[in-house]
Amino acid sequence: MEALIWRKVCPSNPFDHIACGFSDDAYQGMITRCVAETRSLIGVVGDLIDSTMSPHENREATLFLAEYAFRNAQNRAKHGNDVVEAGVASGTSAFVMVSMALCTGVSSSAWFFDSWEGVPAPASAADLAEVDQRGNGKFKKGQFKGRPGNYERLMHAAVQHATAQNWPLDPSNTRTLTALEHAERIHTMKGWFSDTMPPAAVQFAREQRQLSFLRCDGDMYVSIYQCLITMLPRLAVGGLVYVDDYWEFQAARSATDEVRQVLGITATHEPIWTILRDKDASPHHPRAYRVVDSTFVADHKRRYQKCGGTCRCDRSNCDHSRPLSVWWQKIGEYSELPPERTLELVKQAAGGG
Repeated sequence: MEALIWRKVCPSNPFDHIACGFSDDAYQGMITRCVAETRSLIGVVGDLIDSTMSPHENREATLFLAEYAFRNAQNRAKHGNDVVEAGVASGTSAFVMVSMALCTGVSSSAWFFDSWEGVPAPASAADLAEVDQRGNGKFKKGQFKGRPGNYERLMHAAVQHATAQNWPLDPSNTRTLTALEHAERIHTMKGWFSDTMPPAAVQFAREQRQLSFLRCDGDMYVSIYQCLITMLPRLAVGGLVYVDDYWEFQAARSATDEVRQVLGITATHEPIWTILRDKDASPHHPRAYRVVDSTFVADHKRRYQKCGGTCRCDRSNCDHSRPLSVWWQKIGEYSELPPERTLELVKQAAGGG
């Protein structure tokens, strides 16, 4: 299993020598070129990058996982390589994902879900329980709205660049794709997750589509739960899952842990990994990042809270790293829920928590 090979060979820094554990052939060389092309393209469209909604370190985490997902996708059928993001906002992470997809030619389609109306009004117990130090709710209807116009301009820029650079760079590609052919691989699904994701999951099953990369960035319990419960069963074996707000909100952790339990995913078989960033290092330096077992982060957070938010009372265990997001790789098949059961769980998440 490639994930285990990768962790054994490259345990210290996921952003350095990521290709270790993979064969050095034309396909892997193409992935390396596409990572460089994506980074370069981010610089070209810098004025459209929303660093408020998607800081540099989150873009790096997304690119790292997208790269790893595509490296794993070499031997999968074409329909096993779609990418999905739920929670697009201004489109920065979507831009990273679609640039990799268009450059490699590995992904069949990219699917982006968002209401572009911000988060829904909190209704579940988990979302209502998210309060700040003053007791005010952290989630308010319309929060984290993003800019749909910005997303559209970024998608247009990716398509135009892909056409101008004769993407994909896939060595097996025998012809140049038109701008229309590139654009047809991008699907924008506007609406609340409860309305758009269940029918999309049914469509994916009918068309035998599987995902190589699933990115859930919905902040709230209801949004993370709905993203995972609908799309995890469509993830291909070897595919990667990214949950952006796992350490930011207890609600996101609860949703993630509950869905994994429903689908029979165990920590022993498919552990959750955390990307850490060293707060004392520049976010542009690859050695600012590392991957750790999520139990390490949980223990660190307990120590930090026990010390009143400082490291002074236990300097020997002081760690200046900040958890960014979590991910795991699908190793075995998940429980396949009937569509009506999935829809039932989606509705329960909206009000039950």
